[in-house]
Amino acid sequence: MQVKAESEAKPLLIPRQTLLAYETQLLEKAGIPRPNADRVAEILVNSDLRGVYSHGIQNLCNYLDRLRKGLVDGKAEMEVVK
Repeated sequence: MQVKAESEAKPLLIPRQTLLAYETQLLEKAGIPRPNADRVAEILVNSDLRGVYSHGIQNLCNYLDRLRKGLVDGKAEMEVVK
């Protein structure tokens, strides 16, 4: 008798807008101003959607921890440098 292993768990699918709103809320509660929180959330979610998971939402907990510990300035002005 051959026993088949159960198939792998199905991935959890969360609508993009729901995830963006949740991440933005967490970042705001950590002290990041709304425009910056929106941008950070967008970057993390878009990284995952492009398949670049190393730069995606898996980093959110680390960012929040660093903000909580005062290792990062959540109110710093963002600037794009080319």
